[in-house]
Amino acid sequence: MTDFEFPEKLKNFKIYMVGIKGTGMTALAELLVSRGAVITGSDVPDIFYTDRILNAIGIKPYIGFKPENLGKDIKLVIHSSAYSAETNPELIEAQKRGLPVLLYSEALGLFPRRAIPQE
Repeated sequence: MTDFEFPEKLKNFKIYMVGIKGTGMTALAELLVSRGAVITGSDVPDIFYTDRILNAIGIKPYIGFKPENLGKDIKLVIHSSAYSAETNPELIEAQKRGLPVLLYSEALGLFPRRAIPQE
């Protein structure tokens, strides 16, 4: 497990999500956005029903996985279990930068119930 804790206020907290089009990842992105977090992310080029959901909340995922997709001001990286921290270029870059990297399931478990909704 990790010692990462979400801040109480997520407004403008920048999170990058690898594999963002997955059903659970999209649902987590919706939850985080509703609390004020700024979400970016990446996935494969295939079209999923979640593309519509992401578009509706203002997220246009990067297609493909490139280290340069990670903005300089990212504070947390969350990834689907479909992608390995040993082989995914974005996750490797996040580790090089010393960013906290969480699996989707870890992030969901750590999400604070007390997080204040976006004002």
